[in-house]
Order: sequence, then C-alpha cells, then structure tokens
Amino acid sequence: MADRFWVAGSGNWSDATNHWATSSGGAPGAGNLPTSADDVFFDSASHTTDYTVTIDATTKLMRDLTFAAPASGNVTWAGSVAMTVSGSMTLYAGLVRTYTGAITFNATTTGKTITSAGVTLANNITFNGVGGGWIFNDDFKTNGSFTLTGGALDLNGKTIWENGGGIGSSFGSTRSIVFGTGTLKSAGGISLGLISTGLTISCASGTLDLSLLSNGNTNANIGNHTFGTCLCGGFGGVRFGNNSDTTPTTFGALTITGSATKTNSIELYSNIVVTGTFTLNGNSSINRYLIKNQVFATAGTQRTITAGTVVVTNADFQDIVGAGAGSWNLSAITGGSGDCGGNSGITFTTPATQYWFTSTTGSKTWSTAGNWFLGTGGTGGAGRVPLPQDTARFDASSIGAASTTITHDMPRFGSLDFTGVTNTPTFTQSVSYSFFGSIILSSGITLPNSAATKTYEGRGSATLISAGLNWNNSALAINCVNGTLTLGDAYAHGNVGFVLSSGTFDADGFNVSVQQVTSSGTASKTLNMGSGTWTANISFTSSSGLTVNAETSTVRATGTFFGGGGSYNRVEFYTASSQFFRFFGATINEFYIDASAGAKIVSFQEGLTYNIGQFTRDAGTNVITIRSLDFNGGTATSSHNLVKTGGGVVPLNYMSVSRSTATPSNTWYAGNNNTDGGNNSGWLFTGAPSGGMFMFL
Repeated sequence: MADRFWVAGSGNWSDATNHWATSSGGAPGAGNLPTSADDVFFDSASHTTDYTVTIDATTKLMRDLTFAAPASGNVTWAGSVAMTVSGSMTLYAGLVRTYTGAITFNATTTGKTITSAGVTLANNITFNGVGGGWIFNDDFKTNGSFTLTGGALDLNGKTIWENGGGIGSSFGSTRSIVFGTGTLKSAGGISLGLISTGLTISCASGTLDLSLLSNGNTNANIGNHTFGTCLCGGFGGVRFGNNSDTTPTTFGALTITGSATKTNSIELYSNIVVTGTFTLNGNSSINRYLIKNQVFATAGTQRTITAGTVVVTNADFQDIVGAGAGSWNLSAITGGSGDCGGNSGITFTTPATQYWFTSTTGSKTWSTAGNWFLGTGGTGGAGRVPLPQDTARFDASSIGAASTTITHDMPRFGSLDFTGVTNTPTFTQSVSYSFFGSIILSSGITLPNSAATKTYEGRGSATLISAGLNWNNSALAINCVNGTLTLGDAYAHGNVGFVLSSGTFDADGFNVSVQQVTSSGTASKTLNMGSGTWTANISFTSSSGLTVNAETSTVRATGTFFGGGGSYNRVEFYTASSQFFRFFGATINEFYIDASAGAKIVSFQEGLTYNIGQFTRDAGTNVITIRSLDFNGGTATSSHNLVKTGGGVVPLNYMSVSRSTATPSNTWYAGNNNTDGGNNSGWLFTGAPSGGMFMFL
C-alpha cells in the first residue's frame, strides 16, 4: 500500500512517467500507476493553476480517491473510462467534472466515506463490495444510474439523488441501505423489488422520493420493504411489492400527487400498509390517478390498502380493497371517485347519466366539463366529465349544429350511447381507452379512422352496437375478468387485431370481420362464436385458460388458423393462396377450401392430429396442395395426421399431397387428377368409389 500524488498539471492518468509521484509535489516518474491498494491524491501541489486530468484508456484502480483545489483555479476531471475505487472518495467544491466513466466502489470493509461537496456526477455509480460499507458525508447527485450490488450504504441523513439513470439493487448478494433521516430520490426509475433477496432497507424515519418520475421513466418497483415516507409524482407504472408477494409494502406516510396527464397510474404487486396518512391526489377531474392491481397478476385479484387516514381527490380504483382506520367513503371527494370494478370497502361517487350538449359547430372535446349536463339539451344543471361508472349520453338534443367533431380524449369511461343523435357529428378517438359499460353507436354519426385501442374492462354484462359503422383501425381488447361483452350487431374494423385476455366475448348471431383474433395471458376466458361468420385470421397459439364455443359459426380464415385447443364448426379457406393450420386436439366439423380463384396451398403442422367431420373443396380444377410444415412454418421432416370423423369418405380431386397421414383407411381420396408428393399414408390417389360422398360443394 502506498500514496500516489498527481503532479505536473494536465495529462492522462496512464502517464506514470510524467504525472505520478510518491509524495505531495514530488518528482514525477517516481511513482508507478496506482493500484487498488494505493491512495490517490490530487492536492494543492499537483499544479499551481487550472489543470485537467483525463481518465484515459487504461483501467483505473485505487483505494481512496481525493480531489483538492490547486493553489489557484480548478481541476477539470475529464475522460470516459471506468474507474474502480476500493476505499473512500472525497471531492471538493468547484471541481469541474466532465468525466462520464462508470465508477465502481468495491470495498470489502466498512467505514468508507463519500464526500461530493456539491459536485454533480454524470456517471453510472455501482457499489459492489460484499462486506463493504459506505457513509455519505453530504448530499450526493448523479445523472447516471445508481446501483447497489453488494455491501451497505448509510445515507447518514443525506439526500442521494439520481437524476436520470435509475436506482437499482441486483444479484441477491447481502446488501443494505440505512436511511436514518435521509432521502433516496429517483428521476430515472427505481428497482428495489424485482431482485430483493439479500436486500435490507432501514427507513423508519427516511424518505423515498419518487416525485420526479414521469411517464417517460415508469420503472418504479420498490418491493415489499418498509419506508418512513414515500412521495410519488404523476407517472404510469410504479410498482409496490413483488409478484405473488404476501408481505405488504409498508409506509409511515404515502403521498401520491398526480401530474397534468391523463395516464397517471400505480400498480400494486402486493398489499400496502400506511400506518399514517395515505394521500392520493389526482391533478384534476380529467387528469385523474388510477390505482389498481398489477397487470401480470391473476385477473381480478384484489390488493388491499390499509391506511390510518385516507385523503383522496380525482382518483379511480380497480381491484382495490379499502381497509384500516381511515374512512374510505370517497363519494363526495373533489373530482369524484371512479369505480373501475373489482373494488370493495370503498364508497364511490354515485353513478349518473351525463348528457352532452353543445349548440355551436366546430371541434369539441370530451374532457371539457362544460359540455356535460345532468339533463338533456343542457338542462338539469352542470354535469361532469363521465366517470367509469357513468353513462355518456348523446341524444337528439346533444348536437346543436352540423359539422361538429367530438374528440374523445379520456382513457376511461363507463357506457356510451348515441341513440337518436342528430346533425351527423363526427366522433373521433384520440387516445386508447378502457370502457366499463355498453357502447351503442348510431348510423347518424361519422366514425373516422383511428389507431386507438378500446378495451372492455367491465365486470358485468355489456353490449357493443356498431350501427353499421366500421371501427377502421381501432382494435378491440376484452379484459373483463367475470364480465361479458355481447355484440348487438355486426362488428368490423380494419387491419388490426381482436384480443381476448379474460372474461367472455359473445358474438351472438352476428358477423365479425377483423384482421386477427388472438388470446393472451392465463386468465379464464371464453369466446362464444355464435351463428355468424368470422372473417379473420385465428391465432390462438396458446390455449391457456381459453374456452372456445364454436356454436354454429363459420370461420372464413384469411391467413393463418391456429386454433389452440378449441373445436370449430365450419372453417372456410377462400382468400389467401397459402395458409397454415395449427391446433391441438381439436375438431373441425366442416372444412372447406375454395380454389376457384387460383391454386391454394394448405399447410398443417407436422406431428399434430386434425379431426375433421367433412373435408370438401370447390368444383374447380385449380390444384390444392396439402403438406406439412414445422412449428415455425419451415420445412417439415415428418407428417401431420388427418382423421375423418363421423363416417363416410372424403372424395376430392385436383389434389397434391405430401407428408400427410390420413385415417381411417379407405376414406381419403385425392381424385383422378392428383399428385403424390411422397411421405404419405392412408391417401388413395384415385377417384372415390361410386356412392361416396359428393366431391364438391
């Protein structure tokens, strides 16, 4: 172990000949480059005026790092190569820092100190020293990340602030943070919960300040630790707790203050307990705060907020239980309380029908409170921008002049009813949104193209009526837990998908025309296909939690058909020239291929069994090719299995067949005009015998 002193003014760290000495102001060249056992000093004898030390390409190691001012002027700390400090770090006020390299503190003993003297760093800071311990002598700020991988941090009552890089704790080594009365402040995101094994936080009197987070920095997972005071700002995506945690996150006081955006939200990964005051203040009646269960949990799982005192304004709740000594009667709070379903222990603002009324032409905005009234035609007194439990009503008295455009700009609403509307308004959707009741459109409105996704999240029964309008590029998602959304007429949109995550979608007797139908997640979900025609790609690549009731529906597949584990009534192949079918243990009652407009290629996944009641084709002479593909749609090395159910034969013609095993025997006829592509079993490459089933539809 030795001391290493910088001398002779400006230069590169790696220049041992000209800049390192063994004593303060000593002769250059007498000292080697510092090692992890050496203490490094930039002191008043390093140079008499301004100078720059550049951290260059060689790895930088040291024990203690100390910067002091020169006799006059300042030191510029420059470069971008990473440094490793195995002891303490001391800076001085006035140090000019342009250095951006990562700094790792890796001490393995306690008692190390960090003194930044008001110098803001721009570095990614990592504390990675098992058995190491660091005490902050003053406030510390970096514009890079701040990560604790191993060792103990003592905030010592100071404020530790990362201003954009994020705060994290990782790898599960033994590590701890002692706040005292200190503050840990994040602007770039925080993760103290995803990998919490081995992490201890002592914060009974400290503050976790997340008020600087914004929607652009939404990673805020604070785990199931205990904090004295927590301050949260307006953003989306903060997480309290870990997945499936039974241990709550605990606060002495929790204050959540929304910003002027409509998408502020907090997701609870576990229950939270606030021994003092729980404060949740949305920014305004339109810039509301949503607090809900985290999106990856089992659908409908509730989270409990236990609070000594409850103060709430302008807020919506979903799957939340209100508990504790505080009053959860939120019926008369400022801005109203929104009930998004799945809640208990909370008294919400009484639902009411909100009537739209504007008398002049031009562009109008949903979120303008002055457009809403408690009675039709502007009667009944002032209304409110509809809450998730309200009905938004547009009737014959709502639109006072033609050429009116209504822009929907809220992320949540209850029911929407345009029945009887006049003057042909244009209804546009500028944001993706969740709705919790029925949507009833009218042929008396114009519905322009929109990329906004609409998600049904209601927990009861609701109806969707499109009134002959096409939703264009507005995708539909169903995530309604135990709820049901039923069509009241035909449903169509453009080149976007329809996804079922939870609850029930019932097409009843109506047609559905969409680009693709998919499912997601493991929650229970049911698709009642009804008696209409579904014109869509079916893409149930996972059947987890999914029940498909085909009823008497027809699927007119427009591309792939991945049926999951469902059974289907009638599947037709009309449009694409090549199509891939994949489903597991399912049955298709009727399977029809129309090649009248050109040859078709129908691919089945190798190794899978397809149970088909009737297999028919058009009466044309264009060739239909049946073949196998692997799981990813690539070249197959084995065959698929076609099983004819219900008796009878399959009399086809103009077929080309390869890698296909057909059963029962003496059932599958490729016709007199055929091609045997090889690797087949059970196929008869001849015409069906007299008396067989009809060859064509």
